Amino acid sequence: IFVTYEELEEGYQKRTMLLYTDAGPVIKYEIGNCGCRVDEGDFAAGSGSKSDPFIISDVEDLEHIRYHALQEFYYRLEADITLPSQWIPIGDWVYPFCGNFDGNGHTISVLDVSFPSNCLDCGLFGTIEERGEVKNLKINILGMIQSQNFQSIGIVSGLNAGSIINCEVSGTINILSSYDNYI
Repeated sequence: IFVTYEELEEGYQKRTMLLYTDAGPVIKYEIGNCGCRVDEGDFAAGSGSKSDPFIISDVEDLEHIRYHALQEFYYRLEADITLPSQWIPIGDWVYPFCGNFDGNGHTISVLDVSFPSNCLDCGLFGTIEERGEVKNLKINILGMIQSQNFQSIGIVSGLNAGSIINCEVSGTINILSSYDNYI
């Protein structure tokens, strides 16, 4: 067994355990940025592969994605969710979202939401990287969206270099900000 550590910025790390066999190395398990073992059910279900995506069934599962933003996992939403009043976007400029998120036709509702004061790219996803994809998602705005120092803001993503496919936003958007920004 051989364990590798990949140091990422600001104390995050990815650890991979390889099991060497006669056929060559096989990944035994991979520990993501948060230190959890993603192969032991830290999401509602699934393995994160295209054929067996991680199942997102509540806001805790949704929040947990941000710790694996750099990993190219697959996620599928299996329930309607309401965001908490304080929301930290999934992915940012340093650790963009590189995965595949399938909303599966479900709705994420946004009541009154505030983003952290240090949030530059604000949205459900902060930054979606070129490999990242968000699809088949509905977002319903039911209140005020607040941020003080954002650089860009969007409902699905503050900054998108990836793909946003078949997503729909409904409701009235009220944004409270301390200065002029890009929306």
